[in-house]
Amino acid sequence: MAVAPSILKIIRVLNTTMASRLNRKFCGLVKNNKDLIMVKQPKKTTANADVDMTPMLDIVFILLIFFIVTTSFVKERAIEVNRPLAKPTLENPKKQAQFTITENDSIYFANRLITPEQIIANLALFAAQFEMTQVQVTASEQSSHKTLVTLLDKIKQYQDVPISISTSL
Repeated sequence: MAVAPSILKIIRVLNTTMASRLNRKFCGLVKNNKDLIMVKQPKKTTANADVDMTPMLDIVFILLIFFIVTTSFVKERAIEVNRPLAKPTLENPKKQAQFTITENDSIYFANRLITPEQIIANLALFAAQFEMTQVQVTASEQSSHKTLVTLLDKIKQYQDVPISISTSL
């Protein structure tokens, strides 16, 4: 069977366009003994490239163990410092504050005459020097009740400490 040359040209053009359209399943048309045949291209198989990580992890752990075992731990030299065992305490000595009220309603603090307005200031000075455990108030029997109450109010206004009251004869 003889094929006209113009038909061969058309088949060649179709050969190139059909090969791309057939998703490359066929390699195209091949001229064999003046006959055109379609040859099927064999499938290409792709091998999955899986990587086994177990040997690499074994090597990493062996290296880690090697470096841990061969590392030498050197104690760094330092200067020995003798530190005090106890914390220094700045305790004020314990003392009680003493107020005295005379028969003419004068107030004395530590044997010094003070006014009712100076009671809190004198207590603050006393507390800065000593730890106040209690306040002792000695009042004369002839002193007025108002002076005693004023003194007690000022003491409680400054600090809530135990107060002992006594009378002088």
